Amino acid sequence: MIKCSVVIPAFNSAETIGRTLAALLAATRVPDEIIVVDGYSSDKTVEIAEQFGALVILNEKRHVAAARQLGTINAKYDVVAFTDSDCIPENDWLERIYNNFQQDSLLCGTGGKVVLSRPRNDIQHFSAQIFETIMQFPQERLFVSEKKMQGAFPGANCAFKRESIINAGGFRDFFSNHAEEIDLFWRLSDMGEKLLFDPEIVVEHLDYADSIKRLIIANFNYGIAGTKLAKFHFGNQIDLKLYKVLLKSIFFAINPFSSNKSEIFRVIQISSFITGKIYGSIRYKIINL
Repeated sequence: MIKCSVVIPAFNSAETIGRTLAALLAATRVPDEIIVVDGYSSDKTVEIAEQFGALVILNEKRHVAAARQLGTINAKYDVVAFTDSDCIPENDWLERIYNNFQQDSLLCGTGGKVVLSRPRNDIQHFSAQIFETIMQFPQERLFVSEKKMQGAFPGANCAFKRESIINAGGFRDFFSNHAEEIDLFWRLSDMGEKLLFDPEIVVEHLDYADSIKRLIIANFNYGIAGTKLAKFHFGNQIDLKLYKVLLKSIFFAINPFSSNKSEIFRVIQISSFITGKIYGSIRYKIINL
């Protein structure tokens, strides 16, 4: 019988982590172990995690890549599943993960969609749409063997064999809070490991950006993430289509006959994303524009 450890990176997550843990413990398949890796929270995150019976490990590096790596190293069981402290896994989340591994002994990893069902405002609805566009979640089950975003597992909704993570070199500190899970996924793909995207494995993300400030920060970080991935996986590149989309969005945003707020959001989003790419290109000495 396959057993599974669930790893949850956390930092000042007291407002949401209780809902995350409650969902895991009320599921059709309960984790054999829950590990919360905490970046020295100043709120009651640790206290809440311990109340739900989770093992709490402190993360001195205080970034997500280190949290996932610490969780993997300390996990007791053969399969390690990951979600985030501001997410709610569906009731059958872990059951579907178990079933995929149980049915295919050669499977290295499986993951699925991250969704938002009840956005707080228009900005959060737009933020969720942008994330889904970036990830390009397939609508059907798909074995992924190429380096592309479509079918890659988001960090909030994925599971891997513990041994495979370690053999691939684990989650790299270089990525810190930016695309550490995609980097691992692509390295596993390069190694020829069997990776299954399953759209029925679903997690709801509660905390997409819901203000202009947070929208700017989130997409700036997406730009940095893309640059870090380019450095290790693609080399120098320029995406001319991105700038064409920006110009088109600016045109519609300033059009006095248009009342579509999403075009204004899109100008802010793409501009922040490009700025992150430029910053990353300078800092990490690679052209990713």
